[in-house]
Amino acid sequence: MGRVESPSAPDLARDFAEIIPDVLRRAGLEDEFWEQQLIEDWTALVGQQIARNARPGKVERGTLFVYVNHSVWLNELSRYGKKEILQSVQERFGSARVRTLRLQLDPDLNPNTGRKS
Repeated sequence: MGRVESPSAPDLARDFAEIIPDVLRRAGLEDEFWEQQLIEDWTALVGQQIARNARPGKVERGTLFVYVNHSVWLNELSRYGKKEILQSVQERFGSARVRTLRLQLDPDLNPNTGRKS
């Protein structure tokens, strides 16, 4: 006897992918979710060398603050990397979510040692 297959099996992954953003938004967790995703994707977005010296920080009114661990890196990224970082983040998360980028020295670093407090 032949086997009867369902004409259209449900695609659960696609269904969840469509439902989850709405559930997160309704629960007020959408911002936390995407910010966590940004942290997890950071190295892939900016590369290992930049990721070792800069990290994503807070997001305020469409501006992503990127915390840099040394003034030399801050200068280099300000001059040569800011546009590329912004473009990578926008390609991944959309330009409506992150419109601008602000680089600054990491506020969690101890000014005397240059290490996290």
